[in-house]
Amino acid sequence: MNEQSAARWTGLAGIATVVSAIVAFAIFGALSPPNETDSASDIAKFFADNRTMLAVLVYLIALSFAFNLVFFMGLRDVLRRRAPDTEMLATVGAAGGMLFIAIAYVGFGVLLQLVYREGAGNVDTQKTLFDIYTLNITMASVPTAVAAIAFSIALLQSRAMPAWLAWYGFAVAAAHLIGMGALARDGFFAPGVIGGYIAPLMFYAWVLAFSVLLLRPARAPVARA
Repeated sequence: MNEQSAARWTGLAGIATVVSAIVAFAIFGALSPPNETDSASDIAKFFADNRTMLAVLVYLIALSFAFNLVFFMGLRDVLRRRAPDTEMLATVGAAGGMLFIAIAYVGFGVLLQLVYREGAGNVDTQKTLFDIYTLNITMASVPTAVAAIAFSIALLQSRAMPAWLAWYGFAVAAAHLIGMGALARDGFFAPGVIGGYIAPLMFYAWVLAFSVLLLRPARAPVARA
């Protein structure tokens, strides 16, 4: 596969990642999900009442992560071809992305268990499982930040893509690192706010920007002064 084809397929995978994830986010938001302060019985009832839509959500997220894996590996390949001296950074970025996907898959596996059992069983156990899901997604913040930082440094070194994309990547990384430390029991700094919504939406905007640029004809790197 030549560089142009690799860039095209990577861009398409990135767009598929974003579309499936945003639809899943929209479903979750429309269902008014519980938060960390809700009672155990309310959390169990939420999963019992919304089994079908939550199952669709998890299915879409699973597809999104599969496309995301293709995106990260394709992005590594494209950068390696356009700027061979960034191969190590691109590899670190892809590895961070794969670790983020692996951790997040586990978290959504816990969510799927709650969906599958429809909130049955001990309500305190259901709340604990929901906390595990939320904190597992929070743990995925660090490898996501590693991926964003590594790819952004590679872009700045290679000039293979516009510099603004790299600087926005650093902002994405910062949001995820803040999210990792946002462990308040409620409010803006609760795990479900920064780590659950703000940082992921920033990440998907970054993936979308990357994807659109990859689908455009490649331009030569900007010469350094």
